[in-house]
Amino acid sequence: MLASIRALSADQLAPDAEPPTWLWPGLLATGSVTLLVGEWKAGKTTLLSVLLAKLATGGELAGRPVRKASVLVLSEESQLIWRERNARFHYPPSIRFLCQPFPGQATMDEWREVIDVTDTTIEKKGFPEVLVFDPLMMFFPGDGETYTKHLVNLLIPLRRLTQRGCAILMLHHPPKNPGRKLFGRGNAGLHAFVDIDAKFFHDRDGRSDRVRRIESKSRIFGSGASFRLALAENGLDYEAVPEEP
Repeated sequence: MLASIRALSADQLAPDAEPPTWLWPGLLATGSVTLLVGEWKAGKTTLLSVLLAKLATGGELAGRPVRKASVLVLSEESQLIWRERNARFHYPPSIRFLCQPFPGQATMDEWREVIDVTDTTIEKKGFPEVLVFDPLMMFFPGDGETYTKHLVNLLIPLRRLTQRGCAILMLHHPPKNPGRKLFGRGNAGLHAFVDIDAKFFHDRDGRSDRVRRIESKSRIFGSGASFRLALAENGLDYEAVPEEP
């Protein structure tokens, strides 16, 4: 065994670590990585916009409790678009945005810088408690989605953030192959890495185009979730939708 490796007995494992807790049951938890794959045009960013407003104050979303948390959003969308959303949601300073931070696809150095800076600000300021990539593909360097070895090298550094209790939410697109709508594009290793593997899609009950379903699997909590929700008429909230009898 290497001299730098120290095997631990069971009672020595992470004695000071806080167990993960749900920020929004079924989707987001402290110290965990969530991959949210959504159907094309299902409204992933709309869901994110509402979730940010709930995280800003705490409250309830689609009948499920949301804990208050600070958030940093890395977004492919412009400052103007988020400014227009802010006119509706009124995000406080605890919700911050890094819009279109790179002139093109991120380089490996830029990816590392995002993680390094976030790690430092968490250590010094406790911010952010949640880090969002919207969408992940815009911030992955090179062929990170495709090649397993490259993918692993990109994902493992994120553990520095989760070990500090940060929740990471990665919004992701499925491939345009209809046969794999709810499987994230690129390498399957991405699904294997995350702690919470979630899907967001149209729940076609034949009655309303506003109804969506979230299904998730969680290795941390030992079980997943499946629930229906509908965007409110004013577009500022989601309502819980009962299951069909």
